[in-house]
Amino acid sequence: MRRSAAPSRKAVELPESLHRDLTSYALAAGAAGVAALALAPPAAAQIVYTPAHETIGSREKMFIDFNHDGINDVEIREVSCIYSICVQAVPARPGGGIQLGNSYGDAAPLPAGAFIGNGLRFYSRSVDMVELNSSSSRYGSWACAPHAFLGIRFWIQGKTHYGWARIDLQFGLPYVVGVTLTGYAYQTQPNVAIRAGDRGENGENAQGPSGETPSSPDAAAKSAATLGALARGARRIPQRPCAY
Repeated sequence: MRRSAAPSRKAVELPESLHRDLTSYALAAGAAGVAALALAPPAAAQIVYTPAHETIGSREKMFIDFNHDGINDVEIREVSCIYSICVQAVPARPGGGIQLGNSYGDAAPLPAGAFIGNGLRFYSRSVDMVELNSSSSRYGSWACAPHAFLGIRFWIQGKTHYGWARIDLQFGLPYVVGVTLTGYAYQTQPNVAIRAGDRGENGENAQGPSGETPSSPDAAAKSAATLGALARGARRIPQRPCAY
């Protein structure tokens, strides 16, 4: 059976006023889309926090890899100084730096909320945190603030990033310093500052593993023996005046 041919479609000319309205609507919609793209905020800066509980003793070292890419960013170590033991922070690769504190060029023991970013002094080589001599006298910027944050600058793919590491120091017998890393965080956006202790939206900011905040120099005097010495039943040594 022969099928009938489909009816042909005829073009219908729109009234001029309707055509003008549709054209205006299309232009307005396109402009609104471009404006929305222009006003869209850039990718928000994000803080990545890593909890930790790592300790070192005499002549030992630890490394911090902020973004877990297999490349160490910072080294914390105990080394022998002249008639003493020193705790130092060291950038692990070129472009890194340790935020400086006092006029002697020691690492800054930052309180919670301290600014870490562009415009501050960072040193690209090893920086002393504290020195403990044979008479158990302490010297250095961390001598009276042993529970604080270390400000750190490092590179990711050639771009500058900022971070912090929460360090606890405990002093005991001559030449004995207990060093504990309790957490660290960094800013994923390059050249964006971070506040010491800031763990981002999902973390509890500016606190240690047990909820304590970094101590002031006055409160630091309450910590006077290493974990190892206390475990062995060693007597606590008296707190000596800070000498830095």
